[in-house]
Amino acid sequence: MSPRWEPNTDIRRGRHVVYNLHVHLVFVTKYRREVF
Repeated sequence: MSPRWEPNTDIRRGRHVVYNLHVHLVFVTKYRREVF
């Protein structure tokens, strides 16, 4: 993390986290559906 706060990088990081969370959620639901 950089010592100074940059709005653009912060927004980009936030979107990346949300995207990873969404992909993980979809993967988990599909995986559970196959297992059970």
